[in-house]
Amino acid sequence: MSKTHVEVERWTAERLTVEASRRGKTAYALANELLEAALRLCAEGGTPAEILPAWKTMRVSKDVGGMPLLPRTLIGKMVDRLFETDPDWLGKEWFQAGRQLGDVLRVMYPTIEDLQVGAERLLPLVAERLIDVRRVPEEERGRSRIRIRVETELTPATSAAGERFITGMLSAYPFRPTEVHVAEGAIEIVGVYEGRQPSKPHAEPEDAAAEPHESGTHHA
Repeated sequence: MSKTHVEVERWTAERLTVEASRRGKTAYALANELLEAALRLCAEGGTPAEILPAWKTMRVSKDVGGMPLLPRTLIGKMVDRLFETDPDWLGKEWFQAGRQLGDVLRVMYPTIEDLQVGAERLLPLVAERLIDVRRVPEEERGRSRIRIRVETELTPATSAAGERFITGMLSAYPFRPTEVHVAEGAIEIVGVYEGRQPSKPHAEPEDAAAEPHESGTHHA
């Protein structure tokens, strides 16, 4: 098979060489493998930009034991039926499912900024009209706040379940909801960071500090 030269950026060539070495392949073989996969995707109507978010979505679905091919209309019908009979149980289950997803997402997207980028890349692959994640100005010193807004087709039941799901997901980062707004077709939650804050230095009483310790050791 004849070969030809294709020019790429130096940084891309260096990464290709490193990755090929890690996989025990030549840079030529790996480049052909990658290009062939991307070209097949383009021939099917996709774009190279979809490769990473699609892979991450499938990986997350596998990690949480999800069923990506299950129609959302079926899920909606099940939620509507269960909401009529046991809304408390439904809310708890969706919260736990959200927390499970949040634990996985935090590995892939450790910070809120990472999660925001991930949501932007995911949006073209899902039915939701909007998934917006961002920090909001702090009201309390040292307490960061986050706002997440999802716009999609919602019934009263799926709105309630979706709110619990997002709340559970945010608890993994960990954020506690302080404002929840559920309107037709939209869920918006504002949360405050609940992680451990730096402890203040503890000053001992003056008399206790002045007295010598019998053990001869110093206690901070």
